[in-house]
Amino acid sequence: MSNQLDDLNDLLSTLYKREEDSEERLVALAERYMKDDIKTLENLVTTFKNRLNHLESVHAKLEERRQQSFERQRQVLINKIKKLDLSNNDNVLTTVENKNDQNDIVDTKTLQALSYTVFDTILFSITKGSAPDFTLISQSALFETVYINISRGYDSYLFSEVPASAKVAIIQGRSILEELRDREERFLDEPDLWDIYAPQIQDWWINCALPLIFGERDPDWDNTVLPTYDEMQRWKSNEFSQRQFFPAIMDLIELAKDKASIVASSFNFNELLSV
Repeated sequence: MSNQLDDLNDLLSTLYKREEDSEERLVALAERYMKDDIKTLENLVTTFKNRLNHLESVHAKLEERRQQSFERQRQVLINKIKKLDLSNNDNVLTTVENKNDQNDIVDTKTLQALSYTVFDTILFSITKGSAPDFTLISQSALFETVYINISRGYDSYLFSEVPASAKVAIIQGRSILEELRDREERFLDEPDLWDIYAPQIQDWWINCALPLIFGERDPDWDNTVLPTYDEMQRWKSNEFSQRQFFPAIMDLIELAKDKASIVASSFNFNELLSV
């Protein structure tokens, strides 16, 4: 009987030992797999960081190239403008006479209509009515710098006659437009091209054309926030959006339409239209 008990105890000890060994092996195996999983995760994180750094590097290089391209194109336009012989009498409108005595035109609303019509005529003469993309970008430069101030009746933005320098601005603008058309086949107001060409055209208006037309530069232009691409697309979409998002501009346009016959009969725009 004693021997049987000893044999049973030995068997139980053996079984317990095997169970302990199996448990230890399972724990070791689990730890090994956990370490492998952790290593795999660490490798994935490292790979992701490397790819992220690569993408950031590529983005930085592309942005640098875009800026370099923008500066080159901007310099081309600046050089093109500088080449214009503005002192040539054949290219400068020295006088534009009113058809009637200026004293006959005294009310502010008529002067507002005239002032808007001057810029509308300049734009039409530059584009010959066939460059809506250039017109849209030009409007983005003019809305907040000029048109809104005309609509408010600010004296320094109201013309009492067609400015003689307007013809020079037309010559410059047309030269810039021809340069852009030679360089780019697509419309300039497409999303990816807007970021490239809109700043150049806006810069020409604010720093070249407007000081030329007004005879001086308004320092407030430096702080003026111009409409964005999305905002100008709203203007482009339909008259309802124009009225909703640009009410002051639309009021000015309506005023110009109401006063069109008076302005046309009182001022001579033929020289601008015949450039």
